[in-house]
Amino acid sequence: MTINEALKWGAKKIKSDSAFLDADILLSYTIKKPKEFLFAHPDKKITKTQLTKYKSFINRRAKHEPIAYITGHKEFYGYDFLVSPDVLIPRPETETLIEQIKNPKNIIDIGLGSGVIAITLKKLFPKARVYGTEISPRAIVLARKNAKKLKTNITLKKGNLLSPFKKLPDNIIITANLPYLSQKEWQSLKPNVKHYEPKSALIGGKIGIEIYEKLFRQIKKLNPKNATLIIEIGARQKPAIEKLAMKIFQPKKIECHRDLSGKRRIIKITLTKS
Repeated sequence: MTINEALKWGAKKIKSDSAFLDADILLSYTIKKPKEFLFAHPDKKITKTQLTKYKSFINRRAKHEPIAYITGHKEFYGYDFLVSPDVLIPRPETETLIEQIKNPKNIIDIGLGSGVIAITLKKLFPKARVYGTEISPRAIVLARKNAKKLKTNITLKKGNLLSPFKKLPDNIIITANLPYLSQKEWQSLKPNVKHYEPKSALIGGKIGIEIYEKLFRQIKKLNPKNATLIIEIGARQKPAIEKLAMKIFQPKKIECHRDLSGKRRIIKITLTKS
């Protein structure tokens, strides 16, 4: 089978709006050549071993398995990260969170996952002290691999939200992309998310903001000096999160930032020590 024939077969098998793009990515990954090579050599035959592997990838994709889990890689903020079904796949909207941070001294990323937020911030601000907390041992293992792969030195702590900390550093930025879907929202997800990505990384509780409420109360108890909390939220959660923040913190300032699709996605809360 030639490259062109393989691409047509793959796209036909996948049957989705992104079928041709998916087939491109998976064939490129299979033969370890850039997509430009596929376009430049449409009549080149692929080996039997390559074809067997490619067909296996296509069949997985046809069942809605995310490409990131098939290849084990996902780009975030220009960096290549390892991913697995143990963690949520990084999404472009989370890059909006990264863009809200300027000249940090201390950063704690809550719910580390694969480490994309903490590691990206360390790459951008190498002088900052960056910590990450994560309750999943498998996610911590993956985050360590990504930190090593991208040559970054971050401190990882196992625990639920801020529980590993008895005291927070001054001038701290706390970032979090925690589970924020409600049970009802999770039920209506597309198959590629619902059936493959970890449920524990998606559902935030019955109404979706319960985990954020727990984090807010932990921060209030630790009472850090000069703290800023920057979190990713669901597109309709701005009023509920702002109400919760006002109730728990009485913050100095609350800002909302939209993602590239125009949805309210990032909440930035500036706190003052009581």
